[in-house]
Amino acid sequence: MDFSDIIPGVTEAFYSPDSNYLAVTNGTKIIIKNAQALNNIQVYSFIDTISHFEFSQDSKYFLIVMAKRGIVEARSIQEEDWTCKIEDQVSGILYARFSPDG
Repeated sequence: MDFSDIIPGVTEAFYSPDSNYLAVTNGTKIIIKNAQALNNIQVYSFIDTISHFEFSQDSKYFLIVMAKRGIVEARSIQEEDWTCKIEDQVSGILYARFSPDG
């Protein structure tokens, strides 16, 4: 049995709906791993603590919320440079999620 390297400070882990990916976070960083081989697919660093994380239903995207900064970001797992970002620093963002319809 092979094991992955130890990832210091991991606070949460999430499996994608299709079980192909494992996302781990230490608060400000997300590492997307292949769930079978446990190798890194993408590594993302954010400017503040991630208060919410979720995969899209098709497991192609993920969404994070940084509530303290009023930021929501969606990222593509296959396309490293693809991003969608919403900032609302006036009224703030309490919660965000993908639509169940995709």
